[in-house]
Amino acid sequence: AQCLVGSEMCIRDSFLSLRGNFTFSRNKILEYDESEAMKQTTRARTGNPLNTYYGLKAVGLFQEEDFKADGTLVDGIPNHTFEQVKPGDIRYEDTNHDGKVDTYDYQPIGRPSVPEIVYGFGFSARWKSFDFSAFFQGSTNVSNMIQGDMLIPGSGGGGLGNIYANCDDRWDPNDPYRQVFWPRLSTNKSSNNMQYSTWWLKDASYLRLKNVEVGYTFPKKWQKAAMMRDARISVSYTHLRAHETLSD
Repeated sequence: AQCLVGSEMCIRDSFLSLRGNFTFSRNKILEYDESEAMKQTTRARTGNPLNTYYGLKAVGLFQEEDFKADGTLVDGIPNHTFEQVKPGDIRYEDTNHDGKVDTYDYQPIGRPSVPEIVYGFGFSARWKSFDFSAFFQGSTNVSNMIQGDMLIPGSGGGGLGNIYANCDDRWDPNDPYRQVFWPRLSTNKSSNNMQYSTWWLKDASYLRLKNVEVGYTFPKKWQKAAMMRDARISVSYTHLRAHETLSD
């Protein structure tokens, strides 16, 4: 005999249960305390979602051919005003087309820092005396901005970044067109490279195994002999975030 009720199904000594959740949330700022002139720019908060990142649009890295012999940019490339740029520095888009790149070129970039979609799914199954359950958790439509001093390891405030893990993945004049994570590295802070921008904005979507459990229920005759009832042994794993009470 078998039974089927909702998402649960059992066939003799077997059992299967499915579960899941899904949430979607999107918002828009209808009115923000900013001037009417500001509302006409790309920096306006009004009309954009809460927790939106504002920054520059990175269009690649400067190369040797972008500079004249005196170190200034060739004609046609907007002047980058944060500091004097060099080959290997991040190049940005002149959003408002005024011939220069500055804070007035900031615009909404990426997804909000809070996920718009959060979901989870899992199951519980049993076959005779064995049982197994697992649950997966994920989120999407979310971005994260990498921050910290972009410096060579051991110099200045370089310990703030995660540069020790992949310092070789940087712009190199011997291979300037290779796709890299870090722009030109320097022993000095780079105001140009440390701007909020799409270069440092990453997709923070994830899907992870939240918890899993394997169990075994002892045969009734063993339990009866030991004067036990519903005796079961199990092994479980739960993934906790860093801010939660326990660590992984």
